[in-house]
Amino acid sequence: MKEEELQHQDHIRRKLSLRRQIEEGWKPKKMLLLTKIGEEVKREARIEEQRHKLWEEAHRKKQALLEKKIAYHLQKMQKDDLKREGPGGSINENKGQDKREAEVYVYCHLPLPSSEAQPRKIMSTLTASPA
Repeated sequence: MKEEELQHQDHIRRKLSLRRQIEEGWKPKKMLLLTKIGEEVKREARIEEQRHKLWEEAHRKKQALLEKKIAYHLQKMQKDDLKREGPGGSINENKGQDKREAEVYVYCHLPLPSSEAQPRKIMSTLTASPA
């Protein structure tokens, strides 16, 4: 009986020792895998941040171009109105009609992730001829 108990305890000891060896062998492998996963996550985050910066820059440039085009066309419309009025006074006054003014509002949204995106308002008053 004692011999069987000793064999049983020895068998259990060997199993525990083998289990510890297996766990010790897997620890460096797990750590290496976790390290690689962490590096991959950081790399993906940097790529996504760079992509977002590029998108913001392109969006900012498009917005600036749009604002320039709007300003150009507003100036052009104002010059055309002045040409139509000519030296003899306003066309609207010649016809006896009241001048009408139209306000043009252009809301330009520039989304910024770090701060609240507030719309910018560009306002210009134009003299519009009656239609």
